[in-house]
Amino acid sequence: MSAENDRFREDILIDFATSDVGTVEQRLGQFSREHPEMTSELESLARDLNAMARTARPEPEAIDDGAAKLALSRYARIEASLAKSPQAWERAPFAGFGVPEIKAAATALGVNRSFVIMLRDRVIAVEEFGAGLLSAIAKAIDAQVDGLRDYLGMPVAQPNGQMMKSDGKPVASTKRTLKEAMDDAGLDDEQKRRLLSL
Repeated sequence: MSAENDRFREDILIDFATSDVGTVEQRLGQFSREHPEMTSELESLARDLNAMARTARPEPEAIDDGAAKLALSRYARIEASLAKSPQAWERAPFAGFGVPEIKAAATALGVNRSFVIMLRDRVIAVEEFGAGLLSAIAKAIDAQVDGLRDYLGMPVAQPNGQMMKSDGKPVASTKRTLKEAMDDAGLDDEQKRRLLSL
């Protein structure tokens, strides 16, 4: 019962953090009214979200005219070659995913939203996915298997407000195994068996 309650609380905090409705303060008021027992946790998360939003972004470096023209020229050549390609444009996996899409994908896969967020953020090593599981994930998010495999093979997505080392470079995140990710997401034994059987 405690694990189920923890997952419920985690889901509420994820909904609060990932919602794009209104300001953080407006969401805090709404969520606190709906879940008064979680007010202190929601207030703490709201402070963290506001602090991350205040973090200054680094100034872009100046680009000389020659480099800009070269980049535009390269872009035009690539765009022209893609226009001639017989392959149709494919939407990037998880493009435009918000809370409703994450919930729908979690339901389709029979997992919780934390696991879907790990997929979206490319936390799990692509080598961990068998063909059946990749196919099931692709179907759940309405993506092509090859595009999904390429996407999951990319580095871990850095969250907004990523902590920086003193040299200003992001701290590299390491990929997790499927087992580690299932444990970290709090999947129960039945959910784990189902995923591993795909």
